Amino acid sequence: MSFGVIGVLIVITLGFIVWKFDYRKLLTFVQPPGTEIGTAFGPEYNVASPSPIEEKTSFAAGSQATLSTELQRLLDLINYYRATNNIRPLLVSPTLNTAANWMANDMASHNYLSHTDSLGRDPFERMSGFGYDYNTWKGENLAGGCDSPPSCFELWKNSPGHNANLLNSNFMVIGLGKAYNSNSTYGWYWATEFGGYNDSPDSDNDGFADNVERYIGTDPLDSCPDNLNDPAWPFDIDNNAYIDVRDILKIAAAGVLLTKEGDPKFNRRYDLNANGKINVEDLLLYSAKKVLMTRCSN
Repeated sequence: MSFGVIGVLIVITLGFIVWKFDYRKLLTFVQPPGTEIGTAFGPEYNVASPSPIEEKTSFAAGSQATLSTELQRLLDLINYYRATNNIRPLLVSPTLNTAANWMANDMASHNYLSHTDSLGRDPFERMSGFGYDYNTWKGENLAGGCDSPPSCFELWKNSPGHNANLLNSNFMVIGLGKAYNSNSTYGWYWATEFGGYNDSPDSDNDGFADNVERYIGTDPLDSCPDNLNDPAWPFDIDNNAYIDVRDILKIAAAGVLLTKEGDPKFNRRYDLNANGKINVEDLLLYSAKKVLMTRCSN
């Protein structure tokens, strides 16, 4: 069905929700686990991003995505919004980040805005082609024409289909991409890919995925601190290479218990579960992981 309201065109067909606001356009797509996603494309589809590349995500050792300033700003807006609705923050998936960057650049280069890319793949075939082929929740939000993170975020927030993806509690990870082509219809193109499984590696084998450590603020490539100013092991709050009750007491003394993302006293360093809130569950991890009275060394 389709209908128009004062210059705003809303088209709903075959599971796609398309909102068109003057020169700006949005697309959203979501798929629950256990549903058919079509043919899974192989490594030959893991092609490099086509030019032009306006915003390119860099990757450090350990395949951990480092977002550009604007994409980090967009992620912060999304996660703050999720926190205000008591939903855990999204962590960056290096796989989905690669897919999102490719998609944004593909749209900009080929001058289109659609969930079907220039290779004929839908979002879930594309995610699978880049290596995110898990049987889990997946989703995609696209936008064209908005020139800033707040602009895109507000468009998605005010669109029911896109907003549902932003606030879907089944999603744990995200990839973000942005590209610009002055000769295209919309100029700026944005892509966000959502997933329900955290596929980030644990490069330093300390029990915390790389993207969890990036969120907490510890080094994902180093499992043991070199000095008291070197946060490396998430459990080692005082960075002395030894885990004991003092680390637990330091969390309690910091005045952060029962705070959540967005609260003035909230500090991600103590959010060991990386779920946007600090409570007794973070303290119980010390016992559950059997790390008390253990030492690390470089």
